[in-house]
Amino acid sequence: MNIFSDPAKDTKTSKPKPGSYEWWYFDAVDENSGLSLVVIFFDGNPFSTRYIDQLKKLKKLKKLEKLEIAESTNHLSTQGGANVHASGFPAISIAVYEHGKTLFYSFEEVSPDRASFSDSICAGNVGENQFRASVHNGKWTYELELNQTLASGEQFRGWFRFDANHSQIEGGKWEDGDPPSEDGSSFLHAWNLVMPAGRMTGEMSLKGPKPFSRTMDGNGYHDHNLGLEPMKDSFQEWYWGRFHEGDRTFLFYLMHENGEWSHRAWWIRGDGTAEPYVGSIRLQDPQRNGFNLCSARKIEGSGEHGRFTIQLDQVLDNGPYYQRFRGRLIATRPVSKASSGSSGTSAYNHQDWTDTKNLQNEINVEGEELISSIGICEYIQPGRIYARSFWPLVKMRIRYPGKPHWVQKSPRLYRWTW
Repeated sequence: MNIFSDPAKDTKTSKPKPGSYEWWYFDAVDENSGLSLVVIFFDGNPFSTRYIDQLKKLKKLKKLEKLEIAESTNHLSTQGGANVHASGFPAISIAVYEHGKTLFYSFEEVSPDRASFSDSICAGNVGENQFRASVHNGKWTYELELNQTLASGEQFRGWFRFDANHSQIEGGKWEDGDPPSEDGSSFLHAWNLVMPAGRMTGEMSLKGPKPFSRTMDGNGYHDHNLGLEPMKDSFQEWYWGRFHEGDRTFLFYLMHENGEWSHRAWWIRGDGTAEPYVGSIRLQDPQRNGFNLCSARKIEGSGEHGRFTIQLDQVLDNGPYYQRFRGRLIATRPVSKASSGSSGTSAYNHQDWTDTKNLQNEINVEGEELISSIGICEYIQPGRIYARSFWPLVKMRIRYPGKPHWVQKSPRLYRWTW
């Protein structure tokens, strides 16, 4: 995976291969109000049963392996009028949580003529929802205007502004591999950490049987992901999370690919410099949900920059292939190299911390500082998206072009799917 930070490349990328996808992700946490927000714009919805169905039809065509990707795509189009490009499946996901409970949720896939993404500036829209970036005094600002009407007639409106703490991360490129090229040929998956930390302010309202009006003022985050093949071909499992504490952000991911686990983590300071976390990361406390999806509820790490424990103790989104958590980070970091010993490792490296209560009690050890923060984490098994046994549930939740699912027409029943 190619990891870098470059707001100038937060634009649409060419995705010629069937199964490709691209998304612009925004989230924010306001600890004072208990509100959290997650908004994702998709150019190619990787969770779409319509997209996956067309990919499966494509694979069944005779002599497919002997054809070039472009030729096979054109051949399918002449036979059945199908679209297997990412641009045929734009979508938007909006989720609002209050004290760990879903306040509003919407996931809609629209027809291609109702969406657009710019390849020259950072701007896009899906239906009546749009985002756009601008630069002020060398720092990037993103403005989101959300205007989403559910099949039940409920109307959600939101206006949000994300202001970056810095222009971009120092160093720009963190992994081997070239940044996105015009034809997208230099990598299979790219992660652009556009805004690891920023300030988000906004307001939102809902008209319907359960109306509300809320304002937010909290910590924001924005990244941009690009996949040039179906997600399940890139990795089998993925954990991701971010936590803001003061002027620093802790960011991590764990990826299971080709039978092996890899991980990366960083402490990102307010001035944009990134300090890589060097050490081991372990998954603990596996649990299965009602869909038999198994994920860890505790992630522990230890290394030269101290120890951390992440508790994924509050499930916000719980599905057959994807989970979103409101997590808590408890971590220690050496105040300085001198205070942490000649080896540069934490004084806690050989302690056995099994829960966060023990961690919170260790606040007076010389040379260490304790950090505690609330953040958003995710887990996904993309291969399970292809299991047709889950599709009836997915179709209840995602609104597709045309006639909406009968469950989505009822405010009470659709909330049951949240």
